[in-house]
Amino acid sequence: MSLTPLLGELAEFVGDQVERIDANQAADARADELFDVIDADGNGTIEREELRRYLLGGGGRASEGGEDGNASFAELVAQLDLNGDGVISRDELRRGYVDLVLGEQRSAALQDAATGGAQREPHGAGGGEL
Repeated sequence: MSLTPLLGELAEFVGDQVERIDANQAADARADELFDVIDADGNGTIEREELRRYLLGGGGRASEGGEDGNASFAELVAQLDLNGDGVISRDELRRGYVDLVLGEQRSAALQDAATGGAQREPHGAGGGEL
Protein backbone atom coordinates (compact mmCIF):
# COMPACT_ATOMS: atom_id res chain seq x y z
CA MET A 1 0.00 0.00 0.00
CA SER A 2 1.41 3.35 -1.05
CA LEU A 3 1.46 6.37 1.23
CA THR A 4 1.50 8.79 -1.70
CA PRO A 5 -2.30 9.32 -1.86
CA LEU A 6 -2.46 9.82 1.90
CA LEU A 7 0.40 12.31 1.83
CA GLY A 8 -1.32 14.16 -1.01
CA GLU A 9 -4.53 14.42 1.00
CA LEU A 10 -2.60 15.56 4.06
CA ALA A 11 -0.80 18.24 2.06
CA GLU A 12 -4.11 19.46 0.65
CA PHE A 13 -5.66 19.56 4.14
CA VAL A 14 -2.72 21.52 5.57
CA GLY A 15 -2.85 23.91 2.61
CA ASP A 16 -6.57 24.50 3.19
CA GLN A 17 -5.94 25.20 6.88
CA VAL A 18 -3.18 27.70 6.07
CA GLU A 19 -5.50 29.47 3.60
CA ARG A 20 -8.23 29.68 6.27
CA ILE A 21 -5.80 31.11 8.81
CA ASP A 22 -4.58 33.67 6.28
CA ALA A 23 -8.16 34.58 5.36
CA ASN A 24 -9.12 34.97 9.04
CA GLN A 25 -6.09 37.16 9.72
CA ALA A 26 -6.93 39.32 6.69
CA ALA A 27 -10.56 39.58 7.81
CA ASP A 28 -9.44 40.56 11.32
CA ALA A 29 -7.18 43.25 9.88
CA ARG A 30 -10.03 44.66 7.75
CA ALA A 31 -12.38 44.52 10.75
CA ASP A 32 -9.81 46.37 12.87
CA GLU A 33 -9.48 49.08 10.22
CA LEU A 34 -13.26 49.41 10.07
CA PHE A 35 -13.47 49.52 13.87
CA ASP A 36 -10.96 52.38 14.01
CA VAL A 37 -13.00 54.33 11.46
CA ILE A 38 -16.35 53.79 13.20
CA ASP A 39 -15.03 54.40 16.75
CA ALA A 40 -15.03 58.16 16.22
CA ASP A 41 -14.24 59.08 19.82
CA GLY A 42 -11.44 56.50 20.07
CA ASN A 43 -12.63 55.05 23.38
CA GLY A 44 -12.28 51.43 22.24
CA THR A 45 -15.98 50.69 21.80
CA ILE A 46 -18.55 51.50 19.15
CA GLU A 47 -21.68 53.09 20.53
CA ARG A 48 -25.01 52.92 18.68
CA GLU A 49 -24.73 56.56 17.63
CA GLU A 50 -21.24 56.06 16.17
CA LEU A 51 -22.44 53.09 14.15
CA ARG A 52 -25.52 55.03 13.04
CA ARG A 53 -23.39 57.99 11.91
CA TYR A 54 -21.04 55.69 10.03
CA LEU A 55 -23.87 53.87 8.26
CA LEU A 56 -25.56 57.16 7.35
CA GLY A 57 -22.32 58.67 6.12
CA GLY A 58 -22.25 61.28 8.88
CA GLY A 59 -25.83 62.34 8.19
CA GLY A 60 -28.75 62.79 10.53
CA ARG A 61 -30.07 60.53 13.24
CA ALA A 62 -31.60 57.23 12.27
CA SER A 63 -34.45 56.06 14.42
CA GLU A 64 -34.00 53.20 16.88
CA GLY A 65 -36.67 50.93 15.46
CA GLY A 66 -40.31 50.36 16.13
CA GLU A 67 -43.25 51.37 13.98
CA ASP A 68 -41.51 54.10 12.03
CA GLY A 69 -37.99 52.99 12.92
CA ASN A 70 -35.31 51.06 11.15
CA ALA A 71 -35.63 47.49 12.35
CA SER A 72 -32.58 46.49 10.29
CA PHE A 73 -30.36 48.83 12.33
CA ALA A 74 -31.64 47.43 15.62
CA GLU A 75 -31.11 43.88 14.33
CA LEU A 76 -27.57 44.72 13.20
CA VAL A 77 -26.69 46.16 16.61
CA ALA A 78 -28.19 43.13 18.35
CA GLN A 79 -26.26 40.81 16.04
CA LEU A 80 -22.94 42.58 16.67
CA ASP A 81 -23.34 43.29 20.42
CA LEU A 82 -22.74 39.69 21.46
CA ASN A 83 -22.63 40.28 25.22
CA GLY A 84 -25.57 42.71 25.25
CA ASP A 85 -23.72 45.52 27.04
CA GLY A 86 -24.99 48.17 24.62
CA VAL A 87 -21.67 48.76 22.83
CA ILE A 88 -19.67 46.85 20.24
CA SER A 89 -16.13 45.86 21.18
CA ARG A 90 -13.30 45.27 18.72
CA ASP A 91 -13.64 41.51 19.24
CA GLU A 92 -17.40 41.61 18.66
CA LEU A 93 -16.90 43.52 15.42
CA ARG A 94 -14.26 41.03 14.30
CA ARG A 95 -16.64 38.12 14.89
CA GLY A 96 -19.55 39.91 13.25
CA TYR A 97 -17.45 41.03 10.31
CA VAL A 98 -16.37 37.47 9.57
CA ASP A 99 -19.97 36.25 9.88
CA LEU A 100 -21.24 38.97 7.54
CA VAL A 101 -18.48 38.40 4.97
CA LEU A 102 -18.92 34.63 5.05
CA GLY A 103 -22.68 35.07 4.84
CA GLU A 104 -22.32 37.20 1.70
CA GLN A 105 -19.93 34.66 0.17
CA ARG A 106 -22.36 31.84 0.94
CA SER A 107 -25.23 33.80 -0.62
CA ALA A 108 -23.17 34.50 -3.73
CA ALA A 109 -22.19 30.83 -3.99
CA LEU A 110 -25.82 29.74 -3.62
CA GLN A 111 -26.88 32.25 -6.26
CA ASP A 112 -24.13 31.00 -8.60
CA ALA A 113 -25.24 27.42 -8.04
CA ALA A 114 -28.87 28.32 -8.70
CA THR A 115 -28.07 30.19 -11.90
CA GLY A 116 -25.30 27.92 -13.06
CA GLY A 117 -22.78 30.77 -12.58
CA ALA A 118 -23.91 32.35 -15.84
CA GLN A 119 -24.73 35.79 -14.42
CA ARG A 120 -21.38 36.56 -12.78
CA GLU A 121 -18.15 37.32 -14.59
CA PRO A 122 -14.81 36.51 -13.00
CA HIS A 123 -12.76 39.42 -11.72
CA GLY A 124 -10.60 40.91 -14.41
CA ALA A 125 -12.93 39.85 -17.19
CA GLY A 126 -13.33 42.76 -19.49
CA GLY A 127 -16.61 43.77 -20.96
CA GLY A 128 -15.22 42.95 -24.39
CA GLU A 129 -16.71 41.17 -27.32
CA LEU A 130 -17.83 37.55 -27.18
